[in-house]
Amino acid sequence: MIYLIMFLVMGMIGYAIGNQKGRPVEGFFAGLLLGVIGLIFIALRKPRIKCPECGGWIEKGIAYCNHCKAAFDQQLAANGILKKKEAS
Repeated sequence: MIYLIMFLVMGMIGYAIGNQKGRPVEGFFAGLLLGVIGLIFIALRKPRIKCPECGGWIEKGIAYCNHCKAAFDQQLAANGILKKKEAS
């Protein structure tokens, strides 16, 4: 019984870490199934943010969306702020 509670707590901690990186479900299952190793795994993953154009998940710092090919200002993308690049 103590192991079940321990793994559920690890899953909840993984969820909290994953939620900050845009990966809540991945964080929960990594913590639940792998324990401390899963927490380390999810903590080392790169953060993700949603594309404002299509809603697809992209890694923070990327200047374009892999799904809809929308281009963003690279300076702002590095800070996690996705603002569509103005055509020049």
